Amino acid sequence: MERRGYYHQKFGGQYMPEALMGALSEMEGEHQFVAQDQCFTNELNYFCNIYGGRKTPLYKARLLSKKYGPDIYLKREDLLPYGGSSFEAIAGQMIIGKRIGRRTVLIPIYQADHGSIASALAAANGMKCHVMMPEQLAADHSREVSEMQLNHAEVTLVKGNFEDACEAAWKIWIQKQPGTVYIFTRAAGPHPYPLMVREYQKVIGEEIKEQIQESCGRLPELIVAAADMDGSAVGTFYPFTEETGTRLVAVEKEENPVLDQGTPGISQGMCSLFIQDEKGRCLGSRNADMIFPAGAEPELAAMAAKKKVNTVTVTREEARAAALELAALEGIFPDENSAYAVAEVIRTAGNYRLDENVVVVLSGRPSEKWMDECLGKKVEQ
Repeated sequence: MERRGYYHQKFGGQYMPEALMGALSEMEGEHQFVAQDQCFTNELNYFCNIYGGRKTPLYKARLLSKKYGPDIYLKREDLLPYGGSSFEAIAGQMIIGKRIGRRTVLIPIYQADHGSIASALAAANGMKCHVMMPEQLAADHSREVSEMQLNHAEVTLVKGNFEDACEAAWKIWIQKQPGTVYIFTRAAGPHPYPLMVREYQKVIGEEIKEQIQESCGRLPELIVAAADMDGSAVGTFYPFTEETGTRLVAVEKEENPVLDQGTPGISQGMCSLFIQDEKGRCLGSRNADMIFPAGAEPELAAMAAKKKVNTVTVTREEARAAALELAALEGIFPDENSAYAVAEVIRTAGNYRLDENVVVVLSGRPSEKWMDECLGKKVEQ
């Protein structure tokens, strides 16, 4: 980060109401302080390791490797509670909030499992939890909504998309900020949130380094992760950005090539790359569940701009085929975003020697919609 709150001199920043600048400054100051505080580290490790079940396995997919050539390893972030690789980021921000006297967690979500994680961690920390989510997301994920309510979370349904949920949450934050900690689940939003989320999510890349060294005695030749949805890509890549022998690939959906075709814009409290119309309005990106602004995490955009990370696009058809292939060969059905990463590994496996190692990150549990879509495709075949 070259200047405060920015990456590559142009991505990041703080584009928020003046009423929230004090809260952002307080979070930044506490984050800098706890970086040197062993008590904070111990508490975070307790929740992530003992409560949350880290570290996640690095599994060698033997049959997949046998069929496609190089040794393919799966980083099983999908095995975390509720299948969410944002567990560390949510826990870290929540503990910081608790340390500065906040007693309520406020979190807008675009993935249902984020609400499940936040509500569970809030209960375990003796805090209240207020989840803001689009109506359609709640309609499609009644199980996760029930999990949140069983954990005594207040769930507010918002008409519109994730950006509408964020704006509604910001209004509440302004009114109740002395007692509320606001949570971001992506390495996005106003500074210091991209920095904080990356710092907590980098455990993914650090674990991969340690585990692959134990298994193979060297670093992998390729690491592949999906580019959107949560901070898992930034967290995976960050510890490897100076490792010249490891190629890093961020996989985008063909219908949402924001790193490849996005232009600078401002949304969600940050300047980053967005898919925009001719009037500069940020357009939506659709996943299986919800529409949300098609923006890149600012540090990931900087990594791509500086050629630290390569970007590729994968079609939905390729992702579905890859999900079915992984399930058939390994008994592991990936979530939608991870399926795009698996598809890229399958597509490029022939470029690597048999003695080279490839790591792909599985970042979450599949939704029922994604499972039904793939199952329908399997029936057609």
